[in-house]
Amino acid sequence: MLKNRHILKNRFEFFGDYIRLYSKTGEYSTIDMDQLIIVGGFVWNYENNYFRTAIKFNGKTKGLRLHRLITKNKFKIVDHIDGNTLNNLSANLRDASKQSNAMNRNTINSNNTSGFPNVGIVHKNTKYPRYRVSFKNKLKTNISRNFPYTPSGFLEACKYSQNTRDELFNLSLKSLQSNPLPCVSTDTDI
Repeated sequence: MLKNRHILKNRFEFFGDYIRLYSKTGEYSTIDMDQLIIVGGFVWNYENNYFRTAIKFNGKTKGLRLHRLITKNKFKIVDHIDGNTLNNLSANLRDASKQSNAMNRNTINSNNTSGFPNVGIVHKNTKYPRYRVSFKNKLKTNISRNFPYTPSGFLEACKYSQNTRDELFNLSLKSLQSNPLPCVSTDTDI
């Protein structure tokens, strides 16, 4: 059980309905006003784009991310709707499947050759280069389409990629709503 929850361990700024929670290095996360009682007693650190704290439980030290504490660990996977991991307002956190959470990332893979998600350049140094949009789903089936290696071909590929991502994301959300993920137990008091 955490003692002295009324002692604030980090710096806070109040802005109407929300609060900025600052790490010791100056980064901040946004939380709801009513979350202050829950998060105020922990020392929060900024690490790998997330706010984290360390807690002792049954003699072991465990890392805990801020969004997990705010959602009371009731979701198996927590998705930040706007893609900003520092926006921990309750309205920005939702239950997600692994696939829909991955599709909502703001970053692209390090081996991406075009700079746009799911759009790659195929055979760049040959006589017939092209842009390829490709997706893989849970069933390991590929969705793939080629576009000419021209500025207009790149724009078409980007539009096709975004539309396909939106369709797959919406399908994934519908699937999640009809088959919700099992909740993680929250029997223990943090």
